[in-house]
Amino acid sequence: MLNAESIEDLLELFASMHSSEVSIKPNSSDVTIMYSIARATFKGTALTDRQFALMQTKLETYRDQFESQGVDFSSCIGVTRQPLREIDRRKFIKMLSTEQAEKLRLDDTTDWFVIRFPFKKTHICLLTQFHTDTNEYAHNKGSHEHFFKFSEKNVYAVLSRFIDKNFDIDEEILDYYKQIKDIKQQGPTYLNILHSDNVTFSNTTAKQFAENEIGELNDDNYFKYLDRRWRYGIDVADVHNPKQDDLVNVICCRKSANIHVPTNTWTIDDLFSAINTLDRFPLLCVLGSGQQSLDQLHMVYQTTKGFLLPQEQSVLFRYDNPSEFNDYVKEKNLNNWVDKNTKVVYINNEKLPKLLLKGEWTPVAVLQFSEHRNRTILSYTHHNCDLVMCYAEEIDMMRRYSKFYDGQL
Repeated sequence: MLNAESIEDLLELFASMHSSEVSIKPNSSDVTIMYSIARATFKGTALTDRQFALMQTKLETYRDQFESQGVDFSSCIGVTRQPLREIDRRKFIKMLSTEQAEKLRLDDTTDWFVIRFPFKKTHICLLTQFHTDTNEYAHNKGSHEHFFKFSEKNVYAVLSRFIDKNFDIDEEILDYYKQIKDIKQQGPTYLNILHSDNVTFSNTTAKQFAENEIGELNDDNYFKYLDRRWRYGIDVADVHNPKQDDLVNVICCRKSANIHVPTNTWTIDDLFSAINTLDRFPLLCVLGSGQQSLDQLHMVYQTTKGFLLPQEQSVLFRYDNPSEFNDYVKEKNLNNWVDKNTKVVYINNEKLPKLLLKGEWTPVAVLQFSEHRNRTILSYTHHNCDLVMCYAEEIDMMRRYSKFYDGQL
């Protein structure tokens, strides 16, 4: 192919993609990028303006080699086989309107923002440096747009990595980031902190919320403040262990909202004694399926009948056909309406009843007897509860290796 007519022809001769007598000795530093672009043009992909300019510079190094082998280099280097490909190089971080979120099938009950940039490996690596829950991030494969729920965590994670990368950033997002950054820098000024003998609240709403639920801090309820530190947004300093040296202490000193309670270490009586001591009601019990659900319901009912009334409990699922489970619910009067007096609600791990999404009842803790992969239930419990207990013999593979769970015992 000595009759080269365009810069694409030069590239393909350079990469030996045509049968010809032309043989170019490349510099090792040029091989990767020039061969890659040559393969693309060979398949019919047009050059971009930047690729065109870069290849003109790179190929100039090899002018003598081309011309010595009969190639009219000068007539080819400034000509393209097809029009240059236009690239949308916009880089921005902007808020999405409710209509845009709805059109993209995102959760339109909360605000979302988008970061957009043309493909760049270093930018992609920056995005993968932080973990975001799947219900707070969305991206369509092949798209240059990445969507995040508008939250302190997500705004800080994105802007701290891209604020100096020449992005066009909405003022609303930028102001929000500056406030978060200021709070982080000011530290204790903005924190609620639990000390060994007192608790200091910078947020009066959090203080009122805590005192309405468990009263002002004293020696008797210190362990409750420690247990509910995530619920009240409390950081912990120089903490002493609470008086309890049993499962209550283990739960209070957990490293995250999720905790595994091994059945070979603690009995179900131990577990509900701790739940009762910590006053972790309302409680959502996530039962298994089939015979498991009956066995687990029976176990909880028998364990709690000394301090929970049947009318304070409600089972929100049934089986289609007549079953022992349905009979048991009726026999024990557990088919009650859910209201503010309900202390325990039972569901199975297959479905989240709509009643829990629309009603006023909200759990503060979850008890489940095995891991499950129902994302709706996981999202619901993750959003509402700062204590999720898994009462099982072992932690299964999902919990052990998933980023969703952290700080397990």
